[in-house]
Amino acid sequence: MPLRLLEIVIPGHLETRVAGILETHPTVSTWRLETSDDEDTVFHAVLPAEATEVLMDAIEDGCPSCPSLRMVLVPVEASVPHVESDTPADVSAEEPPPSKIAVVAGHRVSREEIYADALDGAELSVSFFALMALSAVVASVGLLRDNVAVIIGAMVIAPLYGPNMALAVGTTLGDGELIGRTLRTLSIGLGLAVGVSLIMGIFLPVDAAIPAIAARTTVGYADVVLALAAGAAGTFAFMAGQARALIGVMVAVALLPPLAAFGLLLGAGNPAAAAGAVLLAAVNVICINLAGVTSFLIQGVRPRSWWEAEKAKAATRRAAVIWVVLLVLLVMILALQ
Repeated sequence: MPLRLLEIVIPGHLETRVAGILETHPTVSTWRLETSDDEDTVFHAVLPAEATEVLMDAIEDGCPSCPSLRMVLVPVEASVPHVESDTPADVSAEEPPPSKIAVVAGHRVSREEIYADALDGAELSVSFFALMALSAVVASVGLLRDNVAVIIGAMVIAPLYGPNMALAVGTTLGDGELIGRTLRTLSIGLGLAVGVSLIMGIFLPVDAAIPAIAARTTVGYADVVLALAAGAAGTFAFMAGQARALIGVMVAVALLPPLAAFGLLLGAGNPAAAAGAVLLAAVNVICINLAGVTSFLIQGVRPRSWWEAEKAKAATRRAAVIWVVLLVLLVMILALQ
């Protein structure tokens, strides 16, 4: 059972109130930290990852207009004694009161963790540029050599998982700033991959009949299903706090090879075949993000405040309509081919 350590710093006069909140929520253990500062009180709580969001929301609701409130959430690598996944979380060493919420094994991590990971995924960095460029080189070589192992290697190093998940999170929460940052990161990353492969297409011989390239110049309904599955799988892994590497491959498999094929064919002066590759990439981008937003909504990812939830609902509805319309248009194009 994944655990989290929650550190809560509150003004001293709210100590009793927060202690009462902790008693009514499922935790593995809680303790108060003695501090030299009489003005603040520090609580520590170890609890299941899926229970953190409800507890953090309850503390925020119980301490309104408290600018000095601070909560820090960190993963627990190990705990002694070991906590079994089917062991109920006790709230104290004595007889615990009945819990107000049910903890479901395998449920998602908290909204705050999801949002923090999304912010990381939206960041532009030197490593992002380097990994995108290198993955495009490796993918292009793999396509030219028709080497599946090399193509898979390119998908392992491609940092496309984070931006796509961040875009879905921003859309679900109606966070315009996060959406803007993510679109910038994703556009630059995808553009860099195309640019690198285009340069390679100019200087290297490119044969559109190579099976690995030809497979990325046609779009079928199976490709739509693949992209939807990739987006959903990536999102559920993201919400569960699981390792990104393997699931990131599934997102990259839908995006990186078509983009590399598009750049290679465009650089080689074959715009007709390149058009099929860019159409496949567009289908994949739309399906991944549509599946991501849908998965977040199914798992109940919402803003905490009701007014933020209303704003997010309107923003999500608009975004969903746009994604669906684009997908319908692309499917119509497929039907006319």
